[in-house]
Parts: sequence; C-alpha cells; structure tokens
Amino acid sequence: MIMEIEIIQMASEVFGGIPRQHLSCTPIEKGASGRGIFRVSSPDGQSVIAISHDGDKEENQDFVQIARWLGENGVPVPKILAVQENQCLIEDLGALDLMGLHQQETWPVSRAVYHSALDGLKTLQSLSPQPPFDLPRQFDYATYRWEQDYFFEHLWRTHLGRSEQPDRAALDQIAMDLAASQPCLVHRDFQSQNLMVTSAGTKFIDFQGVRPGHAEYDLASLMFDPYTRLTEEQRSELLDYWISIGGTFDQTRFEKCALQRLMQALGAFANIYHNFNNDWYLQHISPASENLEMVLEKLGLASLELHAVS
Repeated sequence: MIMEIEIIQMASEVFGGIPRQHLSCTPIEKGASGRGIFRVSSPDGQSVIAISHDGDKEENQDFVQIARWLGENGVPVPKILAVQENQCLIEDLGALDLMGLHQQETWPVSRAVYHSALDGLKTLQSLSPQPPFDLPRQFDYATYRWEQDYFFEHLWRTHLGRSEQPDRAALDQIAMDLAASQPCLVHRDFQSQNLMVTSAGTKFIDFQGVRPGHAEYDLASLMFDPYTRLTEEQRSELLDYWISIGGTFDQTRFEKCALQRLMQALGAFANIYHNFNNDWYLQHISPASENLEMVLEKLGLASLELHAVS
C-alpha cells in the first residue's frame, strides 16, 4: 500500500500536478522478473508504467542507467520519466506485445513488426559490449553451464522425474566454445513478450540483463521463441532479413546458442510452475521441447526424448 502511494505521488508530479486521488494504479501481471509493475492512469488519458523492485537483484538496480544509455544510443527502449530509490516511472508503450500480435494477425503484419525488432537489435548489437558503467554480467563458461544445469535441475529432474543425466560432454564443449568470446552486447531475453508494438515501431522492455555475448543468442531467442511458434519458412524469411541488414550470423553458432536458450527457457518454465505455482508456462514446454529436439538434431547430438513433453 505504501509503495502504491509513493508511485501515485511520483505520477502526479509527472502528470503536472493532477491530484493523487484522481489517479488509478493497476498491477500488470506479466513475466517473471520479480519486479512489481503497475500502470498509473489519469482521467484525461495520460498513463505511465511504474516499476518497483526490492533491490535484491543487481540487474534490476541497473535498469535506469541501462535504459538511459540505450536510449541515448538509438536503441528502441521506453523513456525514463522519474526515479525514486527502488522505483521508477517509464513511458507507457501500451499493452500489445509481439506475442499477442502474432497470435491475432496475418504473417505479413507480424513480419513487419519482426523486421522492426531486428532493426532495433542490430542497433543494440552495434554498441560497445563494455558500456561506460560497470556491467559485470557476461556470457562466460559459468553462465552457459548454469543454463544447462538449470534445465537438468528443473525440467529434467523435477518436471520429468528423470534421475540419470545423459553424457554431457558434448554440451560442455558447446559451453566452452561459446564462452571463448563475447563480441557484442546482447539483450539476454529477446523474446516476443519483451517486444512491444507501438506506432513508433517495436520497442524493447526487460533489458536489464544486458551483457556481452554472441549476437546469435538474441537471434535464436526470437527465432525459437515458444510463445510464437514460428514455422520453418517464417524463420527462414526472418533470418534472410537479418543477414540482409548486416546482422552477425554463423549457422553453427546460431544452433549452439539456440540450444542454450531453449535449455534455459525450459528450466525456467518448469521452475516457475513447480516453485511459484504459475501454470501459464506449462503450455509452452511442449513447443520449446520440440524446438530443442530439432536443434539437437541439427547439431548432430543425441535426442533427449522430449517430444510431446508437457
């Protein structure tokens, strides 16, 4: 309650002094970042998004400076409007994300939004992987190994009830291969729920986890996004567009990044379901598992027998 009062006071000032009692504050239930997210609205149609966190996660504390730096360098992110300790107000980008659009519209409409998202991603990845402020996170061997462990702990053991792991030598080699360099800045969670559809083009949210890594990791996150379930033909069209605008692309590295991303996503889906009692993510385990099996086959690795897993 105290938090909402503070947020409304901040919004009142941003709105030019509209009395607090005339403002409404509505929680937005989206994602699993551990932050409180609210939409504050006024009777005259103004609205802002309020973000609040408890300070426990370092990346949430970094959100404001990252947002400002990205915006100053042309990356399509929301504007920061006000900041107060562990709370901030940002530009309201509306409620339509790429996931919702793709489910509602024809492919030509979705494709244009994907192109806009890829244009923005190219801008992000053209920036220095070492911003002018401390950014300790990076995709090193420990990070890639953690993604694999996360999959085996939550999806493999907890969700599927499997006790013995397969030989992980090939997976460990992939982690070492990818960790050999971190050539560019990556969003780290570049999927359809974090891409907002606006009149000014596609804009990015949930970018507080940015870090040095491989361009193909973000690309694979979008191409194998279980929320949108792109067809092989659609994926091919988008990859052709990415290459046409000069995006970094290596087929084998793309597949290795896809494997990592899908293992991380599947671990998250199972963890959120079993430990946070949120069953919305269950419906996405099957398509993510199918994608992972496809990537394993492309890499010449043994099947994990995840077909039709739910």
